[in-house]
Amino acid sequence: MFMGSPILDVKSASKSGINSPRKCSIILCLTDEESNRFLGELDVFDQLGSRHNVDVLRFDPSRDGNGWKAFLLKHKPEIIIGAWSLPSITEEIIKELPELKYFCYFCGSVRDKIPASFIANGGLVTNWGNSAASAVAECALALVLACAKRFNRYSLDMHAAKLHADFTPPFPISISGRTIGIHGLGVIAHECIRLFKPFSNTIQCWSRDVPQSVYDKAGVKKARSLAALFKENDIVIEVEALTPSTNSSVTAEMLLQMRPGAIFVNVGRGAVLEEGAVEALAARGDVSMGLDVYRKEPLARDSSLRGLSHVMLLPHVAGPTVDQYGDILALILDFLDDYLSEKPLADVISLEAYNRMT
Repeated sequence: MFMGSPILDVKSASKSGINSPRKCSIILCLTDEESNRFLGELDVFDQLGSRHNVDVLRFDPSRDGNGWKAFLLKHKPEIIIGAWSLPSITEEIIKELPELKYFCYFCGSVRDKIPASFIANGGLVTNWGNSAASAVAECALALVLACAKRFNRYSLDMHAAKLHADFTPPFPISISGRTIGIHGLGVIAHECIRLFKPFSNTIQCWSRDVPQSVYDKAGVKKARSLAALFKENDIVIEVEALTPSTNSSVTAEMLLQMRPGAIFVNVGRGAVLEEGAVEALAARGDVSMGLDVYRKEPLARDSSLRGLSHVMLLPHVAGPTVDQYGDILALILDFLDDYLSEKPLADVISLEAYNRMT
């Protein structure tokens, strides 16, 4: 059970305003778990409704997921707010719901929640923006360091085998001065670049269709190819967005070209790697691995990745972290206050950004 968001001052978390004469309806679609995670004990959406003279209607998809379309068409919302459990707002629903103007998402990718045509036809979409990027990059750094220092191996020795130390290879290594490759050049990749620069002057990135100017601005080299990124670096971090063009783009052949003694970390999306690729690299045994995501989640209990001392496993917890939920709530409230006050929204999702989402 997640603890609720940290208590925050609603007046400071959202812009105070005078009651608006406009009238619209808002649907807040959250499960009890999501409400506990993001809202805690706060009644901020009731306060939002009172402040702007709008109706906030609640829908719990865990209780009545099959009634989603009927609920939408009955109440004809101008705004829909939701999180991971929110059922898709399909093209069919969009056509029958011309009142919908703004989709406000608590989480990251909206690709499976609302169609691109909604944005193309002038609909507004926002999400948690860059809120999770720093935490995910921190997790990448933590996993790289853990792999380099053999934390998983020594922790298993100390706990399970009750050994003080097994002085046999592989031994701990430093990451200072190592060549680092990053697959991806989005927000998380930029955070990774910032965190890893103190350790290395040699950082390469590769991302499909990203112009050279983005590499130059980030201060990194562009790898010769995706395959070269894996073959030519001591440390490789996977943070590429999952799109139809990147699905399964990292093959087992690419992974198996990694240098003996290298480190591979994935805090992006499991399905960027082709089926069986990560298992093939793990079976080779001479590359330390840190994984937070998997092609199929949750990871199967009988997965061949389990129980390996050179493979550190996390259950998709890189970010956002629990201390960031209050910041996300404040961001969402600011978006809604601006919209209801008829002010321009910052950081709306463009079609280009939509198409690069996972």
